[in-house]
Amino acid sequence: MQEFSSAKAAVESAAQAAGVEVQISADRVNEYPIFVRVTAFMDDGETATVWEGRQQALFRKNGATRTRSIQEIRDGMLEILKQE
Repeated sequence: MQEFSSAKAAVESAAQAAGVEVQISADRVNEYPIFVRVTAFMDDGETATVWEGRQQALFRKNGATRTRSIQEIRDGMLEILKQE
């Protein structure tokens, strides 16, 4: 669950920086290996994968990797929000 919280916080941060409102939901699949995918669903029906990586990349115990992954999610969301 901490990986969802980390990804959610990154998306919320990007939305706040862009001054937009976003809806966030979790779509969990319990299969190994566990990957996390952050997907943006735009108003026009298009989708875009913002970030995809191993679940461990968002664990608190993996500080440097987590920080980099969160920044990648935030940057990816900001790029998509600029296009909207």
